[in-house]
Amino acid sequence: FYWSEHIKRNFRGDEKYMILDAYYRENHYSPLYRLKSTLSILLQVPFFMAAYDLLGIQAKDRFTGTAFLAFQDLGNPDGLITIGDVSINVLPLVMTLVNVIACYIYSRGIPFKTTIRSYLLALVFLVLLYNSPSALLLYWTMNNVYSLVKIIIIKSKKPEKKAKTKKENTEGTIFGSFFRQEPKTSLFILPMAFMAVLTGLLIPLAYLSASPEEFIDVINPQNPLRYLLSSFFVSVGFFIVWPGIFYYLANKKAKLVMSVAVVGIAFVSAVDYLFFGSNTGTINTSLVFEHDPTYSVTQQFLNIAIVIVIMAACVFLFRFKKVMNIAFIAIILTTVSISAINAKKVQDSYTSIIEHIDDFRETEKPKIVLSQTEENVMVIMLDRAVSGYLPFVFYEFPELEEQFDGFVYYPNCMSFGQNTLKTTSALFGGYEYTPERMDARADESLAEKHDESLKVLPKLFSDQGYTVTLMDLPFPGWSWAGDYSAFKDIDNCYTYHPTDFYNDDTEAHINTENRRNRNMFMYSLFKCSPLCIQGFIYDSGDYLSVNQDVVDKYDTLENYIVLENMADMTVVDDDCSGGLFLFDNETTHDVTNLSNYDPYTPVDDLEGEYYICNGSYKLLVWQGYQDSTYDCFVAAMRELGDYMDYLKEIGVYDNTRIIIVSDHGTQVAMFEELVFPQVNAEWYNCLLMVKDFDAEGFTTDNTFMTNADVPTIALEGIIDDPVNPYTGNPINSDLKSGDLYVSYYPIEDETLWNPDYNQGNQFTYADDCVWLKVINGNIFDPDNWVQTDCPE
Repeated sequence: FYWSEHIKRNFRGDEKYMILDAYYRENHYSPLYRLKSTLSILLQVPFFMAAYDLLGIQAKDRFTGTAFLAFQDLGNPDGLITIGDVSINVLPLVMTLVNVIACYIYSRGIPFKTTIRSYLLALVFLVLLYNSPSALLLYWTMNNVYSLVKIIIIKSKKPEKKAKTKKENTEGTIFGSFFRQEPKTSLFILPMAFMAVLTGLLIPLAYLSASPEEFIDVINPQNPLRYLLSSFFVSVGFFIVWPGIFYYLANKKAKLVMSVAVVGIAFVSAVDYLFFGSNTGTINTSLVFEHDPTYSVTQQFLNIAIVIVIMAACVFLFRFKKVMNIAFIAIILTTVSISAINAKKVQDSYTSIIEHIDDFRETEKPKIVLSQTEENVMVIMLDRAVSGYLPFVFYEFPELEEQFDGFVYYPNCMSFGQNTLKTTSALFGGYEYTPERMDARADESLAEKHDESLKVLPKLFSDQGYTVTLMDLPFPGWSWAGDYSAFKDIDNCYTYHPTDFYNDDTEAHINTENRRNRNMFMYSLFKCSPLCIQGFIYDSGDYLSVNQDVVDKYDTLENYIVLENMADMTVVDDDCSGGLFLFDNETTHDVTNLSNYDPYTPVDDLEGEYYICNGSYKLLVWQGYQDSTYDCFVAAMRELGDYMDYLKEIGVYDNTRIIIVSDHGTQVAMFEELVFPQVNAEWYNCLLMVKDFDAEGFTTDNTFMTNADVPTIALEGIIDDPVNPYTGNPINSDLKSGDLYVSYYPIEDETLWNPDYNQGNQFTYADDCVWLKVINGNIFDPDNWVQTDCPE
């Protein structure tokens, strides 16, 4: 310091610059080092701003209207001094005064130039916090008073003389040997770069590439790769920028510890992502799982043990710096290569949809065409609707029985699988499209067979002169986007995507986009974290979000809006020879907890246990998933009840056959009569309600049914002895009296329900798949679910 000042006093111009430069180089000093102390302050600014914003909002929400001593409202600025129309807040001034006094006492004997930043910081706090709630300022002021008292006590103590001690000899210890190593900057940068690529590219792209079509809005198609902008830049900041600043400010020993730590974190993250937490169940496009992921104690202990072993190994292997550098470079290149492959898959899917966008995009308002004079047929599929809920809903809302006048409810009804992929072919095509019978046609693709099943009823009714309307059918074209191009050869057949039409630029749609952008990086952290902290990061689908506005939590509203607009879509046309309407809606699939069963007012979670009653006995609702599935089922049935009233009002109810059916049930752990040692039959108990022409009253029929009976019911009395136009086989329920097979797997992963993983000629089944034969026509008898070999 002395020589630099001497040079500045005695030299001028280029001579001064050259001599100073030579002096700095000789002493390995850069003038930029002066900024190093400032960086530590700048580092705190974003965290302070975030904390200030959060605490200010929380204080205002919690303390508005609360009085304390002279402060009339802790949720607002104090305004203790009033001069005319001007109110002066006293607490910020007191806080600043305490800060200034503390700065003065702490910095006595230190040049003012060195401490000026502390005084400026006190003034910055005064400006930022001046209009803050009194509760926050009161807390901050008392905290500063405490710090001031502590400083005064410390300064008043006389320093004790330290006894001279011999330097501990750590030369021969493991830690002594470790700390004698030189830190290697590359072994900090490379692991952090790997973490940025892993969480910002690889994991998000693995998720997006599993089903890219789900993320493409056909009304306003955008490339799903745009979600990478958020995840990648956040990951770069989280793993490279901020840790890099801390590393730069650290001393040699701290740098060494940080380097070893990040090497261990990188290896632990890779192992956790590749080998742990893979069976987490079904996840939606907002990165929320159907059920919160849980892990056994054994799995968690094994994971912790591996984490400890990896971290310990990194301490011993750190000395092989060149080898580790090469290894990380190879790992990063591999990760980038895999990410590029997945990115190409996403891009190809997007390009394919853009090329066929006219087959998906809605250019006009959807129409449900019905006749007042001729017979109409409606098949309304409620995805994953729980049949057992119906008596409880009707008991809670007795007016529904009148609204659903003429319907017959079939509680003893089963589906042929646990997911939409394996059940809807039979629902729309009949018994020859059950999974094992589709697999038996091994020389034809699943895509061809599924489209064929969806076309059976439209083709038959179209040939009878009916106007056919298809809306949001499951996987047409064996794709998420809904490719109806295979239906172009059917006359008088109209296809629509009402979910896209009615949700373009709605609040729900915008919130979904925001939710995906935010959750993408957090999901990546979740996937590569040790099992013991995954639940904390996942946070029941909130991913540690402080925003409690649960309106954007799930996709229920997007589907409910379509039900709400069914009356608006319905058109009476007496020139047609009758209308066929096939429709799939997911209000009962993408569920959330609702307040008063209103999808416009969802709540964060189940608030306490409660009972539902069907008039004979009560069921305890004690889990969030039970509550959400019931809430959304109620919302769907009430909206459909209103639609039934509308059909009566316009005079088409009596001449319309209506079938309300679900593709399968779900595991809600509420119906003990369906939970057996060998299978949880709740998965297979699907909803089936049928109203025939001119039917009256509401009745319950325990006859054994399956959702593959739907085509037979729809065609009854309209076409005598109907025949499948594509296979030549009769359409009836005769096969119900034969062997009925279902596959069962306790945990579903996306290879089982995602068409992208079922692109061959036969369905994909889990390694632990159990095949069951259902006999004797009663799904409520455990003896009727017989474990068997895979059907040939």
